[in-house]
Amino acid sequence: MKMRFSVLLALLVATLFVASGRSSYATTFDFSYKFDTGDVISGSFTGNQSGQNVTDIANISAYLNGTSFTGPLSAMSYTEVGNMCNDESCFSGTGAVISFNPLNNNFLILNTDSPHDFVTSNYTNVFYIIPYGGGYYGGPEATSYFYPPSTFIDYDNQDYIPANWSLTAVSPVPEPSTWAMMILGFAFIGLAYRRKSKPALKAA
Repeated sequence: MKMRFSVLLALLVATLFVASGRSSYATTFDFSYKFDTGDVISGSFTGNQSGQNVTDIANISAYLNGTSFTGPLSAMSYTEVGNMCNDESCFSGTGAVISFNPLNNNFLILNTDSPHDFVTSNYTNVFYIIPYGGGYYGGPEATSYFYPPSTFIDYDNQDYIPANWSLTAVSPVPEPSTWAMMILGFAFIGLAYRRKSKPALKAA
């Protein structure tokens, strides 16, 4: 009876660990954007979805016409400080939003995590959709720079095409803390079964 209780307790602990970790699940997303030139940026990332928006962007891969960006890649965000701001104060290494609603996008995907490096062009690959210029142009801007082969695609935000944006959720991915909780829960189960089997071995 005591052993059965131990097993049930272990199962309960494992269930609680897994349930508590569900909020830590990230999801893998695929994205693509087709410029008016016919050039296509595509890739994937992990993040946490809330409504139409995805935040906590990580594990990014990106491709221009099938050729991979050099990495590792980071995600930054843009905050308007006066029209058409190009100052470091407008960019942040946090707060990026990639959205199912193409007009909610506010992200820069590039191979640096430093706003200073972005402003001084100390990077080789970048793709961004940001609300650049505020009301001056009236919408987001989509731009990409890829070196090599030195492909620069630049439109002011009057040329951003929301219909050419695609975002798809692929699968949930447990974060490391969730994996740790699951393993600990299964360890409890294994320990309980091991203790249960010892009396049977002695009797034999």
